[in-house]
Amino acid sequence: MSDYQFKKREIGTDIFSFFTNLCLIVIGFVIIFAPSFSLSFLIFTLLIAAVINGITLLIKGIFYPIEHRLIIVLGGFAYLGMSGLIIAYPQFSTFLLALLLGFWFFIDGFIKLIIANQYRQSQETNWWAMLLSSLTSFLFVVLFIFSTRFSTGLFLATIGVGLIFQGLSVILDNIFKGQSLSETKHRVKGGYFFLRAETLKAALFPRKLMNTYRSREKEDENFRKYLDKQNLVKTTEKSPVQIEVFIHSWENDPFMMGHTDFAIGDMVLSYGTYDGASIKFGGLISEGVLAVTTKQKYLKYAVEQEKKVLMGYTINLTAEQIAQIEPALQELFANTFDWYPPATTDPEANDAASQLYRLTGATFYKFKDRRYKYYFALNSNCVRMTEQFLNRLGIRDPHISGVLSPGDYLEFLESEINSTEETEFIARQIYSQVTLAETTPVQQ
Repeated sequence: MSDYQFKKREIGTDIFSFFTNLCLIVIGFVIIFAPSFSLSFLIFTLLIAAVINGITLLIKGIFYPIEHRLIIVLGGFAYLGMSGLIIAYPQFSTFLLALLLGFWFFIDGFIKLIIANQYRQSQETNWWAMLLSSLTSFLFVVLFIFSTRFSTGLFLATIGVGLIFQGLSVILDNIFKGQSLSETKHRVKGGYFFLRAETLKAALFPRKLMNTYRSREKEDENFRKYLDKQNLVKTTEKSPVQIEVFIHSWENDPFMMGHTDFAIGDMVLSYGTYDGASIKFGGLISEGVLAVTTKQKYLKYAVEQEKKVLMGYTINLTAEQIAQIEPALQELFANTFDWYPPATTDPEANDAASQLYRLTGATFYKFKDRRYKYYFALNSNCVRMTEQFLNRLGIRDPHISGVLSPGDYLEFLESEINSTEETEFIARQIYSQVTLAETTPVQQ
């Protein structure tokens, strides 16, 4: 991505974010100064949303060929039941509104806490401001719940102040990003802001990829032609060593966020939750493990054993970048020690690491300290490992801070491969059960 494209993208995102949060501020003032109208409007909006969601889920559950039909239908009835309660018991709508706002601000506080930690690790001067914003969001969670026990006016005032705070905090973070005023002025003179934008939307991109793939596979008679169109190879002189970044998607992904890893030539490095004994909260947190194996065996394992679909993005490297690979690997492995999966002592072990070990001969490493000692899905995750390694080679990722998901990186990779300007990204290739046997990888 050229500097011009990078700046253009960030400016566009900043403008969108600014006006979205400005609307929150305006709504907050309206709620404070027009409370009688505001409460009726909020309850009416909640009612309409419940009815629309209920009808949509019922139609989807009854008429569409989907899995988990009963759960979808029950969800539809739950929404319609909620709308009935709002009509029959108006006081319930106030409590429900408080719960929804509390949940929103809880998630916001949690994300801000992660970002504050990243600012601190990056040694940004004003990382404490994001921490304070996070704690304030958590405070509003309590205020939303308890203000309903007092007057309606207090509850609405709390909502109004909360929305104003939310809008201002995001706008200010978009401008300062934990930096001092002088640092911010220097960055603004460059013509762009570093932003965390559309995080949740981007996080679901790998799931969208899988859904598109499966629907095409079942419905499209020209599925082979569709797959061929996904592959893209630019005519250029190949470098002696190339890196290929993989974005994984699979149907039973618990968080629907996918996975990211990369290959240097024929060597794959995959960081994740391979130690099943240390996994907590369904894979959200665990001890971090780095798996190293060979590319073709790894791809075969991923698509045949794990039933995944992978998008591979090939990067052409300059001589200077190739020269940086060995120092970068030495720096990475200097902080590791050998780890052995259960299969090395238990022939019956069937965890992910053991399967990968048996089918590919992978070696595994854990980290002694620093960022990757513990895997956290929203911070020190597989994407951050890939992004930092490529950044070490001078391949720039536009997402400097904040939550970074495989979907964020997929968006970045797609913008690079589809760029009309010359970039390091020279090929995109789909790997699946249908294509792997027929695919000839880009020459390494």
